[in-house]
Amino acid sequence: MQSAMAYRVYVSGILLLYFTTEAQMVISRQSEEITCYTCKPKENNDECNKIAIDVPCPKGTEFCQSMHRMDVETGASVYMHKFCAKPINCTEETVGCKEMDAGGLKLVECVSCCDESYCNRWAPTNHTNAILQSSNPANSSPTLTSRSSLFVLLLCCILSSLHTSIHLPWIGQ
Repeated sequence: MQSAMAYRVYVSGILLLYFTTEAQMVISRQSEEITCYTCKPKENNDECNKIAIDVPCPKGTEFCQSMHRMDVETGASVYMHKFCAKPINCTEETVGCKEMDAGGLKLVECVSCCDESYCNRWAPTNHTNAILQSSNPANSSPTLTSRSSLFVLLLCCILSSLHTSIHLPWIGQ
């Protein structure tokens, strides 16, 4: 009886497994502690790392974030800040490099986020390393994940309604 039920919801079952797996990954990731290089703003990466505090991040902060500002003309570091960050602060929209004006001084600010302990040792300096680096697929792109989940849920409903209205011999009874 149980195998028959598994076959009857085969298509939906795989899709529902997708949601279950995703939820388990998020729950297991939240239960893990992450330790980041953390420092109050300093002039450069070396100064920051010298005084970096080695303490696990508080609950709800799943990323290590680095914010690095450099003088556009000289390339010299003028600001480095590292801290534990919440997922909302580490998205594809919040990482990267952008130019800014600081009282007449032209700066470029590069922000990177990563989700493994001590992954923020280096300072982001350009578009190739000012990125969102995630070992957890649930963290890599929240917007895409929610859209994908909605699509999969919709597809699940459509396929379930098709299955109940017509007989599909390859799915089974």
